[in-house]
Amino acid sequence: MNKITKLFIVLTVFAMTSQSFAQRIGIKAGLNLSTMQFGKSIFESDNAYKMTPGFHLGPTFEIPIYNIFSIETSLLASTKGFRNSDDDGNYGGLGDSGKVVLSLLYVDLPITPKVTINLGALKIYGLIGPYVGVGIIGNARRTYTEDGKTKTQDVKIEWGNEEDSDGLKRLDYGLIIGAGVEIKSFQFGFNYNYGMANLTNSPQEYWGLRNRVLGVSVGYKFGKEK
Repeated sequence: MNKITKLFIVLTVFAMTSQSFAQRIGIKAGLNLSTMQFGKSIFESDNAYKMTPGFHLGPTFEIPIYNIFSIETSLLASTKGFRNSDDDGNYGGLGDSGKVVLSLLYVDLPITPKVTINLGALKIYGLIGPYVGVGIIGNARRTYTEDGKTKTQDVKIEWGNEEDSDGLKRLDYGLIIGAGVEIKSFQFGFNYNYGMANLTNSPQEYWGLRNRVLGVSVGYKFGKEK
């Protein structure tokens, strides 16, 4: 069992066992608009691919700390990736023409300190904190025209750390910032996931891919607030 798998198991166990201390347990789902930064560092971007729609879904747990402070954690199936157009260049050996959609599915575990302010009929909240994710499956689809016919080519994404390969590293991590409102048992929010992990295996310093995800979600909390 590699170190990445061990780390994720430890964090997952923490998230699942924390429900015994949780103020409320819930579920949330929503829309992901994902893209990737292409650049040599987390602060420098030579290019950002276009956003592609997806989803996130999973259970949530909220752990009270003191007064307006709590910690919210989730275990989410979350899509990531990007799309590009004819002139955006090559990706993963799929050629330099046509349109490419990279579709990745992760299991993400965010652990975010949260501040909630009660305004009577509703509550507003803000949160910020780290997340870690593990890539599960992925596919790259190229759509192109040849001899007047539209064709597609699918390539399964290989996960691993083999240097100078077209595969992607399985471990993702970064920072989440979000805000929203709560009305009774319902929660409406948005968040931005800023990936810091370079997912490529290229030894070249200028080459890097990092996840960027804008999410909009609706959640429901079970039971009454204590």
